[in-house]
Amino acid sequence: MPDPTTVERLRGLILSAHDLRSLTDWPDALIEDYLNILDNLITVSNLTDIETDEYYAITLVTSDTTLALTNHTILVDATAADINITLLSALDQEGKEFIIKKIDSSDNVVNILTTGAETIDGDASQTIQFQNSSMQVRAITNWFIV
Repeated sequence: MPDPTTVERLRGLILSAHDLRSLTDWPDALIEDYLNILDNLITVSNLTDIETDEYYAITLVTSDTTLALTNHTILVDATAADINITLLSALDQEGKEFIIKKIDSSDNVVNILTTGAETIDGDASQTIQFQNSSMQVRAITNWFIV
């Protein structure tokens, strides 16, 4: 999880636009850019796990997808059809986690599939059927529901 002290330290670095105007001769556009950059740094800090240096990317999926190492949280909109989400090989990704959530209210399902002979809690696949239902899986030689 994010380090709260890092986030608070970054927030402490931000001067107000008024303070920046009184301390510098920067034009308003530069002050705005500076504040936007610091705001983005705080956002990234909130989404970064300092222990694993992993950025928790959020991805919207609307069709069949094979996940990548950069994925973490996958929001699936299956309004148009059933969607297959294929996991990476657990053998190559020990400790990797994915959170997969169905966000639409359709009757279509989200199928979570493995590669090769791998399993998710002993099964070749898992299904998410209902809106706002999710599944978190972790790789430990196979995939396990956390």
